[in-house]
Amino acid sequence: MTASLWGRSGDAVSRQPTAVLRPRPQAAARLYCFPWAGAGVGVFRNWPDRLPPSVEVAPVALAGHDGRLFEQANDSVAGIADAVAPGLAADIDRPYFLFGHSLGAMIAYEVAARLVRYGMPPVGLLVSGARAPQVRKRGTVLHELSRRDFIAAVRGMQEVPNPNLHNDDLLDVILPTMRADFKAAETYFRPVCPALPAPIVAFHGSQDSDISEADVGEWAACTSEAFALHTLPGGHLFITSAESQLLGLVEAVVTALPSKRR
Repeated sequence: MTASLWGRSGDAVSRQPTAVLRPRPQAAARLYCFPWAGAGVGVFRNWPDRLPPSVEVAPVALAGHDGRLFEQANDSVAGIADAVAPGLAADIDRPYFLFGHSLGAMIAYEVAARLVRYGMPPVGLLVSGARAPQVRKRGTVLHELSRRDFIAAVRGMQEVPNPNLHNDDLLDVILPTMRADFKAAETYFRPVCPALPAPIVAFHGSQDSDISEADVGEWAACTSEAFALHTLPGGHLFITSAESQLLGLVEAVVTALPSKRR
């Protein structure tokens, strides 16, 4: 049974609960979703309605986000994955996929690598808007900026206006988590990318000024199986502006692969 919004009752293993937006106990596959830096499980609220009943959408709520807002956020991808993987391992009861955007893609890969070590590989990994692990961050390091410049930079990344970024009282609460998220994403690097025994499908924004198509294409080295790269219109957060196109591709992947891996 999938964990509820705040995890299983009495489950001491998982401190990283999934938020199943629409429980589908008969679904053939589960899609665990990891949001980008500063975002929460709500960014996937439209996904259950856009994906078929055969797929259960299960975003993962991290420390410092959503109902765990007052827990300290982890500022390293490895640390986040170490905390997440045991809880997901206890939750997995059917073929599953991992999806992540930007920071979420990095977390999804590291979680997948840990689940592979547990003998529980995913059917597939879907990475969106993220450089591959072996590609270093280039350009401005946002998490080191002043408060004013950091907020301005994050506002400038939005493809769909986010009113939370204009609420000073709320910003006082969420800024530490946002900085931790950006630090985790910006400092993430693996000299060698261990290949997963699962296909990887990558997505890239055609106007993303921070992540190049070549950076995304390097994910091909992170799998011993098939790799595909899709470029969609939009900047770094094309996941919001090109949501319909993205979900069409996600649906094609998650409905095609499970029968091959059961």
